[in-house]
Amino acid sequence: MLNRQFSPHSETTVLCGDTTYLKVQGEWHYLAIVMNLAQRQVVGWRLQKQHDATLVVDALNHTMLTTERTERMLFHSE
Repeated sequence: MLNRQFSPHSETTVLCGDTTYLKVQGEWHYLAIVMNLAQRQVVGWRLQKQHDATLVVDALNHTMLTTERTERMLFHSE
């Protein structure tokens, strides 16, 4: 679907996301990020102690608050 077409001039904003875990002050936390592939910038994120669906949903919600919306947006995650 993407065909590696991440042009900043595209009509579709292509976002991707991933999660990881890291130790913060001796405790494990989980980080979800959302990246704009054309701009190569992190446009949303969320850090929390639980690794559940709210982690990604909150990162996407943060993205919607900080990113200019386009008519067509595509989010890819593995």
